This record gives sequence, structure tokens and C-alpha cells, in this order.
Amino acid sequence: MKKKSKIVISDSPSVEILRLETVDGCGIYKSNPKNSSSSCINLTTKEESLWCQITNDFQDKSVHPNPFQEFGIDLDYWPEFFCGFSNLEQYKNWLFNPYWRRAFASCGVKMVTYKVPCEHVKVGHKQVLFNKSMATKIKEEPLSNYF
Repeated sequence: MKKKSKIVISDSPSVEILRLETVDGCGIYKSNPKNSSSSCINLTTKEESLWCQITNDFQDKSVHPNPFQEFGIDLDYWPEFFCGFSNLEQYKNWLFNPYWRRAFASCGVKMVTYKVPCEHVKVGHKQVLFNKSMATKIKEEPLSNYF
């Protein structure tokens, strides 16, 4: 039986979340490197996304479940939630191909660390969802620091 992810409750009032972002603050699934003025969420087709261009649209749901599969949340209806990672192990399991990490870095993708109150975070086995409007950016580093 598959375990369902749940809201994290801890003694700490907040947690640190890692997130891959472009210079415009978009995630790797919602950015288009060919049009830097494009909106993060209004791509014409998913094939325009940086993820699809670099990974050839890798879609193994056992490795990369979408938020609905892992949390039961449809981000079209919950736009305040953004994806990230609870730790470096989750990040490296998601971007398991070293070529992908180098390619994302060459496109200017950075590793951004956010501090988020626990009640605004859902931690899954593969990824994290968090309310970005409740998050505080505490660090931004080149992705090359995380190869």
C-alpha cells in the first residue's frame, strides 16, 4: 500500500527548502529560456519548458511524480504551492543525471534556499510543496556548487 505524504509537524517553527530557479524566479518546469520575458506559468506548450528541453521530457512517474500523484494537489487550483526539495538527497534523486545538472547550470539555474513555516510545507518521498508567499529567501547559489 502506497504511503500518502502529509504535512510536516516538527518542534522547529520553520524548515529550509531547496528549490531550482531561473534568474526570473521560475522553476525548471515553468520557464522558457528562449523567451526571458515570458511568464513563469503561461507557456504555450509544456515542450517550451526548460525541463523538456534539457531532459527530452523525461516522465517516469516513479521517479518524478507530479504534485497530484504525490500529494493529491492539483497546482492549477493551488497556485500558491511551489515545488522544491527537503534536502540534497531529494534534489540529486530528482536530477539523477549529471548531464542534466550541468545543462541546467549552464542555463543559469540556481539553487535557492527558502525558510518556510512548517504549516506551509508538505514533504513527500520525492519532493516538497511549499507556499512560496510565506517563504523567505535566505540563500541563492550557482547550481554548479551542487554537482
